[in-house]
Amino acid sequence: MRSIFLLFESDLINDISEFLDKYCNSCSGTFPVRQWIVTKDNNPCLYIDNIPVEESDMYFDDTGGVPLPYSQMKNPIVWMVDISGRHDGTTEVIELATALLSKFSMYCMDDYTNHCWTYEEIIKKAEIEGHKFFDYMGWYEENKERVN
Repeated sequence: MRSIFLLFESDLINDISEFLDKYCNSCSGTFPVRQWIVTKDNNPCLYIDNIPVEESDMYFDDTGGVPLPYSQMKNPIVWMVDISGRHDGTTEVIELATALLSKFSMYCMDDYTNHCWTYEEIIKKAEIEGHKFFDYMGWYEENKERVN
């Protein structure tokens, strides 16, 4: 499953939860465990879980270590957003990421780079390691070429 990660300070938990209550099509669970769902064509597309991801569960590039903005946060929280395999999900991921990043002081990471993406980088389609935010098809094609 493809994922992105929401990185923010713990004091934003309530504000981000309220935002997701309004932004998402539905949710399940009750405090303290909750999952928000964004649908596409009446099918779940994004699953946002508020169970914090532990640093040990995250992949950080061996050469770069923990990304600088994340390592400088006082009480970082990481929530995972899973993208359903039934959908491309790129549009929905970018819409969610830019909606959150435009309102809150936070970062997003994708499965493909060891980079904390900002709102400006995503909307300007900046490239890190030759790829835009959540460019899973570009990474797939690049890795496929390496193997062949």
